[in-house]
Amino acid sequence: MDSAKSKGNLLAVVSSLFQASVLVFWTYLLGLFSRPVLMIYWFGAAAFILLGYLFFTKNLKFKFSKKLFPILLVFGFLSALTTFLLMTSAKMVGASITSFIMQTTVIFALMYSIFGLKEKFTKKEFVGIIFIAIGLFVLNWKANLTIALSSLIVVFAALSQSTNHFLAKKLLPKVPKLQLNLIRIFCIFLFGMIYLFIVGETLQPISINVLLILILGVLLGPIFIYVFYYSALQKTNLATANALKNISPVFTFILASLFLGELLTLQQTIAFISLVFGAYLIFKK
Repeated sequence: MDSAKSKGNLLAVVSSLFQASVLVFWTYLLGLFSRPVLMIYWFGAAAFILLGYLFFTKNLKFKFSKKLFPILLVFGFLSALTTFLLMTSAKMVGASITSFIMQTTVIFALMYSIFGLKEKFTKKEFVGIIFIAIGLFVLNWKANLTIALSSLIVVFAALSQSTNHFLAKKLLPKVPKLQLNLIRIFCIFLFGMIYLFIVGETLQPISINVLLILILGVLLGPIFIYVFYYSALQKTNLATANALKNISPVFTFILASLFLGELLTLQQTIAFISLVFGAYLIFKK
């Protein structure tokens, strides 16, 4: 494996580490705000921070070909659509089924890599991605899980997200990653404002302490996750980066064990071994 690809794989793992930390912030903040309101605060703060950074570093000018605008519009639309579908599916079919079916993003990304981008894999990489996919499905499996026809909305969400990442991979050579992330964040924020208006909810006051927690979560979440993930996409295969980005449960297991004293169940242990072994195969030369 060449050094650039190894670095890309490592960047994807770092994005996964940040992704694991976001769960802590969302668990806390969802105790204070409804999901639509939190989405406004979350992506609104992210857009404001990233916009400010690009302004002060004089990187705010969007210098890319007009031919890219249709692709960027689809990219932004899919960013918002994925968020909408995930919020809708969580209400329609429940969080367990949504989480389980969303693991098909690893499979969709693999298909896009092979057939859309014509990317090449070593046997170890391919098997590693499959082991990560198996680990994710095992982790999210529930004994009483029933897949209804309405669950197809989650499949569309997974396909929408995978297509969004495929377009990101195509756009990144021509669009700076911070600007691309700003477009993604702004489109989700814009959708959130429309959604909030439709459901008739209003924004709630936010204290300074909660605001500081929100800002830290935003930095680690929608900003850092995708800065590292988009950097990974520039150096390694889409399917490999996507699979490694989704091994965040490994870090959650480790943190829960070290700081909360939680022990893994048999199901979690099998998933943990599968995820770690998959990542090991990808990195093994």
